[in-house]
Amino acid sequence: MKLIMRCAFIAIILIIPGTTFSRAETPDEIFNTANRNYDEDRFREASVLYESLISDGVKSGNLYYNLGNTYYKLGKKGKALVNYERAAKYIPNNEDLFANISFIRAATDFAPPLERQSLIYRVWTGVRDAFRLKTWFIFSVVFFSSVCLLMGAGSLSYGFQARSRVISGILLLFFMISLAAFIDGYNAKKYFREGIVTEPEAEVRYSPSFTGVVAFKLVEGMKAQILGKDGAWTHIRLSSQKSGWVESGAIEAI
Repeated sequence: MKLIMRCAFIAIILIIPGTTFSRAETPDEIFNTANRNYDEDRFREASVLYESLISDGVKSGNLYYNLGNTYYKLGKKGKALVNYERAAKYIPNNEDLFANISFIRAATDFAPPLERQSLIYRVWTGVRDAFRLKTWFIFSVVFFSSVCLLMGAGSLSYGFQARSRVISGILLLFFMISLAAFIDGYNAKKYFREGIVTEPEAEVRYSPSFTGVVAFKLVEGMKAQILGKDGAWTHIRLSSQKSGWVESGAIEAI
């Protein structure tokens, strides 16, 4: 009797929690399952799987791109734009991605506020954003090393000294530009964060409270600079003249 009960107990352990002993799905398998759900118009199930991968630390341009497509199919244009913008950091040259971003922005009923910027600032940010931070860092190291080598060569050869100074001066200028672009880009990435409104409408108040006076309203898809947070409120800025507090759930950082 005891033997039978023991055998039955072992059988229950092996049968009931069958899924406990099954092999866990890999990220690639989850991603492929999400893609199949998308292809079969099960967009909500697909979004849950894509989001689970992101929650587990998986990041890739294709993942964010597919999640953006899924949210667009669900009618959530704001969340679609958030994930398209995130995808652009990994696949910056993807034509389909930027076509989707342009399509949603063209269909969104709002005009982003224009902020006056000097020509020098626009030129500088254009130069700074032309390359990634890693590339600017490599440029800085190469130019600085070249300057050191040329100065050393000039000190050993009197005939090459004058020429080395000229070339070193030019390379030193490039080094300073590269270093400045790297530092400025790093600070912009660290302290300048942008977000996109994910709710159909969001009220921006002068203070982080529902008792605060409404300053203006945002609509889904609008982009704003995120300045900080205070509890359940996010401090945002549209331009030098327009800033305020919005509920954190209404805007999502890129």
